[in-house]
Amino acid sequence: MKYMGMATQLFLIMFIFLYIGKYIDAYFQSPKPYATIFLPVIGLFVYLYKLVVDLSKKDES
Repeated sequence: MKYMGMATQLFLIMFIFLYIGKYIDAYFQSPKPYATIFLPVIGLFVYLYKLVVDLSKKDES
């Protein structure tokens, strides 16, 4: 039950970082969508780090 919200968390993180990336690209009128590409990747790494930390806390208990 503890891990049922993982997919929702991943979706929200990716959606938020994608939205921020699109906003940054539009604000700076970037010819290529660099922020739209890189921010979701960074969000994925943040989520994976959070997942590893959460799982390692479970093993210590």
